[in-house]
Amino acid sequence: MNSWVLFDLGAQVEEMYGAGRMLVIYFVSSVFGFYVSAVWSAAPSVGASAALMGLIGAMIALGVRHQNPVGSAIRATYMRWAIYVILFGLLPGLHVDNAAHIGGWRPASGLPTWQVCPAWKAPGPRDCGARCLVCILLTAVSFLKMYLWFAHVAQ
Repeated sequence: MNSWVLFDLGAQVEEMYGAGRMLVIYFVSSVFGFYVSAVWSAAPSVGASAALMGLIGAMIALGVRHQNPVGSAIRATYMRWAIYVILFGLLPGLHVDNAAHIGGWRPASGLPTWQVCPAWKAPGPRDCGARCLVCILLTAVSFLKMYLWFAHVAQ
């Protein structure tokens, strides 16, 4: 399901923000989502839905930023998506991590998105390439630390 949503949503976010900015939003949202999940619960959390909620939040922020009929339509569409994800997470027996969803949504849904990548859309002198690389390296280090922790616990 996450791959399907990423296929559709990722293309839309990439078109509006550019590939580098989309990756920054994706990775920052993933880190924040998993952080909130770890603080909220001791249960392990897996998946890409926290990052996808960040992409949804970025599109909502785009709709808020552009006060015109197109911005209103974008905002309304993605607010519905966010509500559906949270409601789906409330269904009993599914064990969906809504803490990760909310944590992933928050950094991308408001001002922090514009602080991470202040330039909008067109690549140029304010390219987010370095920030994107930092996010990717931080994610790789996090996965390495998680692997080493699981290897230590398994012994």
